Amino acid sequence: MASQPFDGKSSPPPAVTEYNAMLERQAAIWNGRGLDGVIEAYRSMTVEKNRASLHETYLHLLRRQAEPNPLPRIDFHEFPKGARPHLLGLYLGTLVGGVYPRLCWQSSDIARGTLTYIFPGGPADTTTWRQKLPVISAWLGDHWTIANETSNTITLVRRTPLPETLLFSPSQLKDGALFLGVDADTQKPVMLPFADMTSGTFIPGASGTGKSNALHIIIQSLLANARYFQAIYLVDGKDGVAFNRYRNAAPGRVHVLWQDAEVWKLATDLTAVLRHRNELQRNQGIDNATRDFIAVVIDEMATFTARPSVDSKNPDNKLHAKFIDDLTLLARRGRSGGLRLIVSAQEPVVEQIPASVRANCLTSIAFRLPVDAHATAMFGQLDGLPTDPRRLPRGQALFKNGLSGDVRRVQFPVMRRT
Repeated sequence: MASQPFDGKSSPPPAVTEYNAMLERQAAIWNGRGLDGVIEAYRSMTVEKNRASLHETYLHLLRRQAEPNPLPRIDFHEFPKGARPHLLGLYLGTLVGGVYPRLCWQSSDIARGTLTYIFPGGPADTTTWRQKLPVISAWLGDHWTIANETSNTITLVRRTPLPETLLFSPSQLKDGALFLGVDADTQKPVMLPFADMTSGTFIPGASGTGKSNALHIIIQSLLANARYFQAIYLVDGKDGVAFNRYRNAAPGRVHVLWQDAEVWKLATDLTAVLRHRNELQRNQGIDNATRDFIAVVIDEMATFTARPSVDSKNPDNKLHAKFIDDLTLLARRGRSGGLRLIVSAQEPVVEQIPASVRANCLTSIAFRLPVDAHATAMFGQLDGLPTDPRRLPRGQALFKNGLSGDVRRVQFPVMRRT
C-alpha cells in the first residue's frame, strides 16, 4: 500500500520533525546560542543528510568568521557555557592556514570534559594553545590542560586543579627513583629513575620560591632508597644549618659537609673514584653504572664557588680552581660511573654556578626566575614551555629531563619538619 502524503493536520512523520528541528538549530547557530547542546542533537538524528547539514552550518560559521569581512562580532562572554567549546579557536583568534580550528563532534564529550580540536588549515598550534591555557580555563570555566596532541589535533581535558598546598607523605616515594613532586597538569607523581638521571641536575630559583623545601623532598627520596647508593653527600652552603638534621640518617653512608676544605677534598676524591670506576667498566665492557650510585647534593652553590681571595699568591686559590675543574668533570662524565650531582643556586649566573658546571647539568628543576635574562638563560626561547618560568607560583617548578628533553610543570608537596 502506497504511503499517503503528509497533509499538515496529523502528527508529522519523525523525519519531518527531525528536519524542522534541524532547521531551527541551524538558524540558532548563527548567533552562537544554538551550539549549546548541538552535539547531542547531532548524534540523535537518524537522517544522515540532516546530520551533515547541521555540521556544515557549524563549519560554515567558522569559515565565515575567517573571511576579510566577517559577521559582526558577538560578545563572547554572552555565550552559554555549553556553546563556548565550539568557538574556542575563534575566541582565541588562532587562525592556522586561514582557518579556525573546529571542535570534533565525533570524539568530544563536553559533559565529561574532553574536547578534541581539529586544525584543517595546517599543523596544530600547540605552543600558542599551551600558553593560553589560563585564558582557556577562564573562558570555558574549570581547569583545562592539554592531554594529547597529534600533527593536526589538540585534545583538552577538564581536571580538578591541584590545591595550593600539597602535604608531603613518605608514601609518595618510590623504590629506585627520585620523587620530583606532582605533575601540575596530569596530577600524577613525577618519578625519575636513578639509572636515568644525567650526571648533573641544576636547581635554580629565587629566594622564597620553594627551592629549599624541594631539596629536602629530594633528600628524603634518596634516603628512602639508600640501599642503591654507596654514599650520599649532603653539602650545606648554609653552614650546616639546613642539612645537619640528616647526619645520623644512615651512619657510614650519609655524610654532611659544609667546610670549604672538606668540600674541595670531596670533589678531588670523587674524581679519583670516577676514574677508577671507569677503568673497571672498560675492562668489563660496561657503559653505565646501574648500582652503587653516589649522590652529591650541594645547597647554595655560590657559597663554594666564590674565590677565596683576589690575592694571586693565596694557596687556596689553586685549591679552589681545582675544585671547579673537578666539579666540571663530575658534571660532565659522572653518569657513566654512577655519580649523581644535584646543585642548587638562586640564579643561573657564573657568580653562583660556574658556566662549565651549569652547561653539563643537562637536567634542571627551575623554580620561579623573575628576571628575564635568568629565565632565558635556562630555557632559551620561552615559547612552548608549559608555563612562564618568570611567573611560577611558590612550590612549582619546570622540570626538564636531560635525556629526553621533555619539560613538565611540577608541584612539590610541603614537607613539615617534625
